[in-house]
Amino acid sequence: MERRTLPTGLRRLIEPLVEGYATLNRRLWALAVPIGLDLFLWLGPRISPQRLAEALGAVLSQVPQVDPAQSKQALEALREWGSTANLSHFLSAYLLPLLVPRLGTAGPPGYLPPRWVPEAGWVLLLPIGIAALGLFFWSLYVTPLAELVRGNPEQGTAPLARTVRTWGRMVRLFAVIAFGCIVFLLPAGFLASLSALLSPGLAALVSLLGLAFLFWIGVYLYFAPMAVAFSGVGPLRAIYYSLQVVRSGFWHSLGFIVLLTFVRAGTGALWQRLANYPVGVGLGILGNAYICGGLTVAGLIFYRERIRAWLAARPRG
Repeated sequence: MERRTLPTGLRRLIEPLVEGYATLNRRLWALAVPIGLDLFLWLGPRISPQRLAEALGAVLSQVPQVDPAQSKQALEALREWGSTANLSHFLSAYLLPLLVPRLGTAGPPGYLPPRWVPEAGWVLLLPIGIAALGLFFWSLYVTPLAELVRGNPEQGTAPLARTVRTWGRMVRLFAVIAFGCIVFLLPAGFLASLSALLSPGLAALVSLLGLAFLFWIGVYLYFAPMAVAFSGVGPLRAIYYSLQVVRSGFWHSLGFIVLLTFVRAGTGALWQRLANYPVGVGLGILGNAYICGGLTVAGLIFYRERIRAWLAARPRG
């Protein structure tokens, strides 16, 4: 009887996942970074923007309002944000492939986490520092995995030096992407406001086109961080490599990105359900670190194979 096999396209998507988890099993100590960060988000201090919310509320209350009811709702929403928000979650925002945002909703019995309420001026600067710290932890986590995928793990102080270089490149990559977003959003916001004045249907169309463009950009830049970690290149070269990886096999790359996003979203929903119980939070932290760790390594393997295929297909000169 003839043996049935998976379709070629599906097998090409699953093979990096299988190899990714097999590779991760050889360096499980790297999971200490996402586990430690999730524990910090669960048990660590809450950085509250309460004083910033109070300052913004004082300014808002001095502005003449046409609708007092809306003004009252805005002040209440601002007050609630200041009392409940935790700026430490910026770490989870910038490390989304590693962490599930706001996973720890159920603390240990009798435990009250410390709360820090910085001044309003510090609150405006904290997200930048937290983002830089999050990128460093990402580099500390991904660099040894990238070395393992490359097949030449370094010894001694070389991995730490490479981690610092990767962090510097990631900061520059983040700055380049942030600058590009600002350049795009300013004219896009003006165009959206102008179209809203002309026609609601035109405004909806412009918004839909803007979202489609952002999705397209996100797909083509998806492998830029992997190019920084694996190829050790700067931000512009990493963007160029990511564009070439996706362009050389668009549907293959898009299918892989959708598969990784689907697995992360599905397991993230499971961890969120477990997060209602203290024991469930612990299980979710361990499970999330392993699942997302394997997906991260699979992404590096996929990038490795695609960039090698693209380089091999280039004309030699």
